[in-house]
Amino acid sequence: MIKKLICFFLVSLSFSQNLDSQNGLYSKLKNILEIASRNNQRILVEDFTGHDWCPFCAYGSLAISELLDEYPGTLISTQYHLSNYANEEIGLAEDCTYLGVVGTDECITPRWSGLYDGNAVPIEVFNGTTIVVGANSQIDAYNQYSSIMDTLATNLSDAASTAYEIDFYGNIQGNEVNYVVNVSMDATLEETLNQELHVVVVEDNFLTTWFGYDDPQNARNVVRNYLSIDNVSINTAGESEDWSGSFVIDTSLFNQDHIKMIAYIQNADDNRIYQVQQRNVNNFCHSAFAIHGNINGDLLEDGTGVINIFDLLTLADNIETEVPHCANTTSDFTGDGTLDEFDVIFFATMIIEGQI
Repeated sequence: MIKKLICFFLVSLSFSQNLDSQNGLYSKLKNILEIASRNNQRILVEDFTGHDWCPFCAYGSLAISELLDEYPGTLISTQYHLSNYANEEIGLAEDCTYLGVVGTDECITPRWSGLYDGNAVPIEVFNGTTIVVGANSQIDAYNQYSSIMDTLATNLSDAASTAYEIDFYGNIQGNEVNYVVNVSMDATLEETLNQELHVVVVEDNFLTTWFGYDDPQNARNVVRNYLSIDNVSINTAGESEDWSGSFVIDTSLFNQDHIKMIAYIQNADDNRIYQVQQRNVNNFCHSAFAIHGNINGDLLEDGTGVINIFDLLTLADNIETEVPHCANTTSDFTGDGTLDEFDVIFFATMIIEGQI
């Protein structure tokens, strides 16, 4: 409803302007709004691998790493190491907790062999349904995965959206992370689906030696803690659902600055993944949100806050879903102590008139 109000506001305001440049600006804003108001589906690739004694695993995993850099807003990965092909001293296979149970291969087994019938590595699974076994070289793996990514990205673009969006909020105190995962609906499903929310903790950019490579290379988004699997009960536009919890980061084993949470919605019947999102635990309430108007927390490389139409959309989402957000304290543009449609209109006016 609020996004419709924004569209109406922008269209109405455009009629009140006589300058061609202003009309052009409003047309661009309306176009951006129409595209961005839908939840774009991101892609999850699950990388089942082993960094030691596996001559082909590095090809697949390092090709995925390249794609992560090329599709930073679209592709998200989780990486699992099989103990048969992992150095025990490094702990990429051993140091993982699956639904509260700690043990060797606890995290990889339920998905690699249990869900996807894997019996070898490397195996790459894109969005739960496209499975690639083996890799002949890094360049061959890259070309094959890149083709899959192009196809998936095109299909998702044609489909325009997913009904789901996922967000994280919470706080970190020392090495204890308190989190809430929020799932919201942007559209109503035509049928009831058997959907589950999976929440995992990963460590990104773990520098290690891969078999066949002389220099250390990054292991990307290594799964460290498979926190939960819960049923998703919502299916109507405007509905949202929260899951909360906490976990402690063992800083003797893991680099806290590289710890992220990843959540994804997967269908329990056909394994299709409908949405995925990630967030570094240090960014739950980043100082970027203290910048008035920087509601989605975007920053340039020099630390300058970015304020644009996407902050307006985030404000609308926060008000519509009534989800607590780190930026809410700096989103009260009318100063009345309440976040509502008037803040949206006030903020939109400030952006259009260049006041912010």
